[in-house]
Amino acid sequence: MDDENQLINTLDSNVTSSWIGLYNGQTNRWLWSDGSGIASFTQWSSGEPSNSGGVEACGLMYDNGLWNDAQCGLAMAYVCYEIQQDGSKKYVVYTQGQTWQNSQDLCRQKHTDLACVQTVQANLAIAAVTNVVWFGLFKDSWYWSDGTKTSFRYWKRGGTYSGNCVSVEGTQQGRWIPADCNKKATFICQGGLKLKKTVIKMKVQSDVDLTDSTTSSLILQKLETILSEQGLTDVQLKYERVFQPQLKTTENTGC
Repeated sequence: MDDENQLINTLDSNVTSSWIGLYNGQTNRWLWSDGSGIASFTQWSSGEPSNSGGVEACGLMYDNGLWNDAQCGLAMAYVCYEIQQDGSKKYVVYTQGQTWQNSQDLCRQKHTDLACVQTVQANLAIAAVTNVVWFGLFKDSWYWSDGTKTSFRYWKRGGTYSGNCVSVEGTQQGRWIPADCNKKATFICQGGLKLKKTVIKMKVQSDVDLTDSTTSSLILQKLETILSEQGLTDVQLKYERVFQPQLKTTENTGC
């Protein structure tokens, strides 16, 4: 959530939506809710995941430690986790039925996230204190444009949206919504500013002394004004004089 909070702080209070680098890659993968990426460790029941009816995109765990995919809108118990001071994980089970999305929100509010499982030992620890619960496994086809592997998601709850790109909504506590990629919106970039150096060679003929520092400063100011009128404001100009030697010629007078 730290990155999400930074994103929200970056948004202008007057901006309703801005593009972020998430897009629909069309290929589904099983991922972890806390952002730890693809689920490389799995404990599926026989014949699972089955995606029955084409609508099963969230993970259930049984008391025997085996997993099943299910409709995310079912009301089920759920298990959260939080990191202890010694670095270990503590699992907390809630028996009041919630949808997978509501379970995720509640876990993030009270703990770290829905329980995410990377090892057999962690899987057994959760199974020992549960019956049938939602945990942090989900399926989607969204990818980050810079190749980042994080699986953190922060979708807006409620409403019907479509599109293969994603905008963050400043009026919705920074929640995300799918949107048409051809929609025009502000956008948010990440990473250090890439500087570009451009060398412009000019031939100047003047009676003014071009070696004079005052003259060169006036030339730079004029160039900055021209660039600013073209919308280029974040520039740094440097003036260098390059002298080309003049070839001497002699007149051939003949014999």
